[in-house]
Amino acid sequence: MKIKKSDKPLTKREIGKLEKNDLGWKLDAKHTKLTKVFNFEKHVDALIFIARMTVHAEVLKHYPDVHFTQHKAKVVLTSPEQKTLTKKDLALLSRIEKLHQKFATGDNS
Repeated sequence: MKIKKSDKPLTKREIGKLEKNDLGWKLDAKHTKLTKVFNFEKHVDALIFIARMTVHAEVLKHYPDVHFTQHKAKVVLTSPEQKTLTKKDLALLSRIEKLHQKFATGDNS
């Protein structure tokens, strides 16, 4: 079975960059998960964010774990079938950050 380019594991260099990221993503010790908690002023904004993030996940066919509480959305990116982080995790991380930036600037329409 051929591995798609997007399913390829991250390189040591890419993982090193993630360890030093200033976006607030936390990398676990085994380098298999990235976690970030997004905070929102309104409960409904967190829910809208999750719904829109789900569209991006569908497009990429890569689904994060999401924990939703009052004004927060905790997102966990992982590729359990690879047992490591992959290019798909980075692609989804990028889309999630762009989406969250819209909320941070008040452009969540």
